[in-house]
Amino acid sequence: MFHRVRLASVLLALCSCLTIADLASAADNTRYVSISGKNTNPCTLSQPCRTLQRGINITPAGGELRILDSGDYGPNGNIRKPMKITGNGNTIFVANGIAINKTDIVVTLRGLTLDGQGTAATGVNIIAANTVRIEQRDP
Repeated sequence: MFHRVRLASVLLALCSCLTIADLASAADNTRYVSISGKNTNPCTLSQPCRTLQRGINITPAGGELRILDSGDYGPNGNIRKPMKITGNGNTIFVANGIAINKTDIVVTLRGLTLDGQGTAATGVNIIAANTVRIEQRDP
């Protein structure tokens, strides 16, 4: 009986460590942009980037870019890797919209309001992709 309890404790501890490692890994793949950020920053929560394109470029493939506030994030956003952009309901001003152009990628755009300020003919231009998900805000 003692061995079973001990084994269960070890397995529970191992699962807890894996869960913490998974969370840390997910956090490592998340980048941030803010209208008060700088493109020389590493795009972390405490030091966000300034433009959408810089955030896209520095976000690892399969990672997530989070928009921290509404504002003008530069002229465009060109996506050529699998990723998620989460806007949390913020409005992003981009003169040329967001272009997705790589055949084998999955892109999710969630909780974004795009505003082309009267100059953008297309908010999201899907040139090539495996899957593009455009979703409303998180519940």
